[in-house]
Amino acid sequence: MRKLKNFKHIFIIILLSLSFLFWGILLFSEEFTNSMNGFFIYRTGNNIWQDTIYTHTLKTSDNIILVNIDEQSINSLQANGDLKMLTIPKKIYANLVDKIEWAWVKWIGFDIIFQNSDPDQNEFAKTLKKYKNIVIGASYYSANEDQNKTCITDETSWWITCKWFPQVTYVSVPWWLVDVGMPNSRNILTENAGAFSRITKFDIYTKNNLGGTETIAGSWKNNLGLDTTLYSLGTEMLRLQDKNLLKRNEFRNNSLLNPYFGGPKSYKSISFIDVINMTNMSELEKIFKWKYVLIGESWTFIHDTITSPVTGTAMDGVELHAHFLDGLIQDKMLTKAPPIDIWIISAFLTIITILFYFYLPNYLSPVFAILVMTGIIWISRYIYDIHRTLMDIFPLLLSVCIATFPMTFIYRFFVVDNEKRYIENAFGHYIDPKMVQMIDMEEVSVSLGGEQRDLSVFFSDIAGFTTISEKLSPKDLFWLMSLYLSRMTEILKKEWGTLDKYIGDAVMGFFWAPIAQSDHAIRACRTAVEMRRILPELNKEITAKWIQAVSFRVGIASGDVMVGNIGSTDHFNYTVLGDTVNLASRLEATGKEYNMFVIISEWTRKQIGDLFALRELDTIAVKWKTEGIRIFELLGFKWDVWDRTMYDTYEKALALYREWKYIEAGKIWEWQMDKDPVSTVMALRCVEIIKWNILVENGVYHMTHK
Repeated sequence: MRKLKNFKHIFIIILLSLSFLFWGILLFSEEFTNSMNGFFIYRTGNNIWQDTIYTHTLKTSDNIILVNIDEQSINSLQANGDLKMLTIPKKIYANLVDKIEWAWVKWIGFDIIFQNSDPDQNEFAKTLKKYKNIVIGASYYSANEDQNKTCITDETSWWITCKWFPQVTYVSVPWWLVDVGMPNSRNILTENAGAFSRITKFDIYTKNNLGGTETIAGSWKNNLGLDTTLYSLGTEMLRLQDKNLLKRNEFRNNSLLNPYFGGPKSYKSISFIDVINMTNMSELEKIFKWKYVLIGESWTFIHDTITSPVTGTAMDGVELHAHFLDGLIQDKMLTKAPPIDIWIISAFLTIITILFYFYLPNYLSPVFAILVMTGIIWISRYIYDIHRTLMDIFPLLLSVCIATFPMTFIYRFFVVDNEKRYIENAFGHYIDPKMVQMIDMEEVSVSLGGEQRDLSVFFSDIAGFTTISEKLSPKDLFWLMSLYLSRMTEILKKEWGTLDKYIGDAVMGFFWAPIAQSDHAIRACRTAVEMRRILPELNKEITAKWIQAVSFRVGIASGDVMVGNIGSTDHFNYTVLGDTVNLASRLEATGKEYNMFVIISEWTRKQIGDLFALRELDTIAVKWKTEGIRIFELLGFKWDVWDRTMYDTYEKALALYREWKYIEAGKIWEWQMDKDPVSTVMALRCVEIIKWNILVENGVYHMTHK
């Protein structure tokens, strides 16, 4: 029953967590998901905590160098010439290209759109056309901003000049797309007036500033109806170098994830003005030979910057293209795990982690959540680093901790543990706290009713309590009872006994309910022995307050009883009923007649084995009963009783007694009356039997009082 009930709770928690997971993925934007990827997966360097989980092994290539058009370059050009605006003359660009090409450069890529007219633009165009390893920039992201503005058209030409394209002068030079971003497919239709509007459609539109994709191709149509395809910088460079590049699997889509190999300033760079001023050709060759050179703006007031997902700080836009190109060069392009795979993994993790959260103790659940979250981060970073696959981490974190942990914790607290807390409140005063934690919710019902069990019942009572109490003030009596009952109850609970009630100075308890204990008789006997063991120390505390020392008797009986909650519908107690309960009470009282302390029943004796030292006392029939039972004195643990001579002599006399040889038995008991109070009782009984004052039938002594 417990397992079925747990299955119901687990099923509900799984449904709630999966619903939370589903809506969480749908409601949070892709930009948020990318930022989570950037924070947990891309981030590295500067001694950040993510590196303590897993440190990336990615390294940048030495084959890429950046030429930065920085503030130093702009300031120098303005100071040394008649530069009136932030537009570098094309003859300076031509000089730069010639110098770099002379140094046996592999490829040159301009992260610049040459849109402005310049007196030297034709000369620059010829320079670009002279070399076959140069690409310049174009943009169609800007087209979306100005799509309703008429472009400048030339009715005698098929060309249309818009601000997102270079001047027509550079039409024969390979172009590449400067736009990068996360996938956001959108058709862009121009509304330009006139028959000569040449830009009629772009197939893909992308924009992103954080760890997203670089568009590898976008197409537009001219007025002749011909499709023209523009590729990204890295794609265009290597496509012209390797005709089979676009046949590779990763190029089947129009966008690829940017494979970052480090943070800002990861690649070697040199200032634009330093290259212009460089005259030592051997030095130029040393810097640029067989290198891929990217030329772009760096930290000027134009701020062509993006946020690096590796560090979370700004980096030059041209560096993003360097990373993309580096991925192609090193053949370490980044792919993204399909969303359906992430869904399946997340759902599986949700189910597994909920099972752990449900059965783990509450105090361990947060520790487990942190460990699992750390494991997810490690795996995600490892797969990104080694296998170059990006797994969206947000759904995974939702499935292992963000959704499942609070959902399970809240559900357990308000639903599953609610009944358990009620049980703990009901039993907390009667049994050991460890037992409370072990209570089976299906086995213990906090309602009226009970069940039959074979268990052991324990009764203890202070000897001569009435006499002691008459001599004490109420205050001292209260102190004495509090001390005595506290110490006795501690031992009872320690042995996993259940405190039934206090009856004045008496302590009643039982074993094997509510928690099943196959050794319930042993536990009951061990409780009595331990209580007797601490009595001397307890009496030291009592006599220190000038109060008379105390002693107590114990009765233990084992057998079938009804156990459960008994009372009215509003007020009830968890207790036991049955003849075994009455027998335990009578055995405790019998100790007074035999002048000894701990008596156990015959059935209890059969269940405790040889662990304890015992002697058989008698066969009695308690008042109002005709059937006799054998009773035994519990002396202590077996190793506590070294000399059994007196007890063995007693049992030899008891054997004669049962053979009706009362004279012989009485003589033996008389012989040790001075050292054994029980022998005194039995010797006097033999005398009374011989005088016919007491009748013993078949060896059964009938008790005349309770």
